[in-house]
Amino acid sequence: MKNSCNSPQAPLLGYLLLLYSGFCLFLTYSLSNWQHPQTVISETSDHTVQMPSNATEPKKRFYARLLPPIQRENANLLKRRQQLLILARQVLEGNTLNAKQQATLASWAKQYRSPTELNDRQLVQDLLQRIDVVPASMALAQSAMESAWGRSRFAREANNYFGQWCYTKGCGVIPNQRTKGARHEVARFASLDEAVAAYMHNINSHPAYAGVRNIRARSRRQNQPLDSLSMTSELDQYSERGQAYIKDLQGLIRYNQLSVFDQQYPTEVITFNSAADS
Repeated sequence: MKNSCNSPQAPLLGYLLLLYSGFCLFLTYSLSNWQHPQTVISETSDHTVQMPSNATEPKKRFYARLLPPIQRENANLLKRRQQLLILARQVLEGNTLNAKQQATLASWAKQYRSPTELNDRQLVQDLLQRIDVVPASMALAQSAMESAWGRSRFAREANNYFGQWCYTKGCGVIPNQRTKGARHEVARFASLDEAVAAYMHNINSHPAYAGVRNIRARSRRQNQPLDSLSMTSELDQYSERGQAYIKDLQGLIRYNQLSVFDQQYPTEVITFNSAADS
């Protein structure tokens, strides 16, 4: 019997074994270096939220801390918006609101700083521009910039992640570099939920951010997802840095892939005819 090594098929078999060994090595390397998508579990639901692919560990912790209160406050705003839409339908159908409904509208008008002397139809139209969500990417980007990713003194001591001021003595933390004679303090909040609610209310009510609300309302009318990059283009009055602040904010949103968090928001809303939206 001849030795198999002398068979003409031996070189071919050797090549096949070599190729197979190479494939196994490649497969082992690929599997060992493959990573599962980075995720964080939201405290507000059972859904899993995918992390940006380039998120570092400190940033992951920041997102995990800020995203749940942002989601909770947006859920509160959506609930209030649905209540407003019920009243808006009645007004647009020509029905008279009862005393309780009138009181609710008046309370919201005061809270969200709607112009005075509006009739019911004008008021619900104005409030629909004010009572709505703030994209998570925009809120996360602003909180990251204003708090140095949660490392600032005001974030640590006062839960202030958005650089908000107050003007009543003792209402917050006095900045070390406050100008002589200035009275402002950096607002103190009892919780992150309170801080996020105050920030979103500021965006939804302050005259300086009417442009932000207009862009959001246009997206709603066109049944488009809310675009944080477009909305942030109207935040020049949020910081003394103006357009430089906007540029840095938008760069932060893009680089850190923050738009992945916006996909978690429900964007469907009840729409009205053009007369109601004008």
